[in-house]
Amino acid sequence: MSQKIAVKCSVLLLCLCGSVFAQRERPIAPLEVVDVFGDGDALLLSVSIGEKEYLCLLDTGATVSMFDLSIPLGDWIRTETMSTGDGDVTLKVFPSPKLILGRTLLRGKGQVYGLDLKAVREISGHNIMGVIGTDILANYVVQIDFDKGKLSFLRSIPANAGKKIELHYVLTSVEPWVFLQLPGRPGLAAFLLDTGLQGSGMMEKGLLEELAGRGAAKRVGKALAVNFGGARVAPMWQVSEVSVEQWKLQKLLMRQDNLSAFGLGFLSRYVVTFDFPGAHVYLKEGNRIGLPDRRNMTGLRFGRRLGKTFVHSVVESSLAAKAGIKNNDAVLKVGAKDADSTRLMVLESMLGGDDPAVPMTISRDGKVMQISLPLREPR
Repeated sequence: MSQKIAVKCSVLLLCLCGSVFAQRERPIAPLEVVDVFGDGDALLLSVSIGEKEYLCLLDTGATVSMFDLSIPLGDWIRTETMSTGDGDVTLKVFPSPKLILGRTLLRGKGQVYGLDLKAVREISGHNIMGVIGTDILANYVVQIDFDKGKLSFLRSIPANAGKKIELHYVLTSVEPWVFLQLPGRPGLAAFLLDTGLQGSGMMEKGLLEELAGRGAAKRVGKALAVNFGGARVAPMWQVSEVSVEQWKLQKLLMRQDNLSAFGLGFLSRYVVTFDFPGAHVYLKEGNRIGLPDRRNMTGLRFGRRLGKTFVHSVVESSLAAKAGIKNNDAVLKVGAKDADSTRLMVLESMLGGDDPAVPMTISRDGKVMQISLPLREPR
């Protein structure tokens, strides 16, 4: 009798354990899943405020969430000043409205900031009306699968998320900083993981000069840096190698700036899972891991206004300037692509390709012109 009871208890225990194991292995449904670009273009979310939806940029480099002043946010409480690399910007502070992503009420800190985002819309080519910063993201696990073109707000860390790396927060800020090894340099260097930054990233001047002294970095030209404070010309450097855990990324193109950060050109090489509450990021190798780093070095930056593509900026004495391109020229075609119907990110990437030059069709004062834009200086 006792043997029969033992057998029945064992069977029951196995059934119960099997049920528990099955529950553990069953994937947990995400809070929200959003389609995004997989090539390092802006990460865009559709967020509802009141009865309308607005396109917002997911920006891990922004400590606060911001919205265009054309959105009815109510009465502002006070003003604050935000410092940028190109000067100070005055922001208005509002009580936070209800921010809805899909069916999820996004939790923040009870206030948001208002400013004119026209410059962001023009330089990105997207109708960006808001920025979702780490004041909101701090409450979530966010995974970006660039290979699948999916961005997910998750309830927990998924299985096989990849290599676990500690995030470092500064004071009460939840900006995601990591420490990485650079070639020939003792110690570790701090980098911000910034999803609001285009390209592979940027590095501090002193750090770049130190690497250059060790033969691990060299200047390769100039590029335009654009943020809330405006546009400016910044030196571009090629860094021989950056070590991220088991990955060694070579010949990354980094803009010189006042802090070090990795942007979407770097992050899009991985499946990235930010565990903001747990202060970790998980990296898993993606399809873009081995792609060579390319950057538009022509000195030309496109913009888009009211659906029309134009020359936003031209660096003095650059390849674009020497080719006769001027600020505010209307851009009709780049290569074989119609400029107005092509993402600016795609147009920019064409100026960093392997061809010696790219044909462009522009218009100035009603006159249409054909221009061959060299992509690199003659040797």
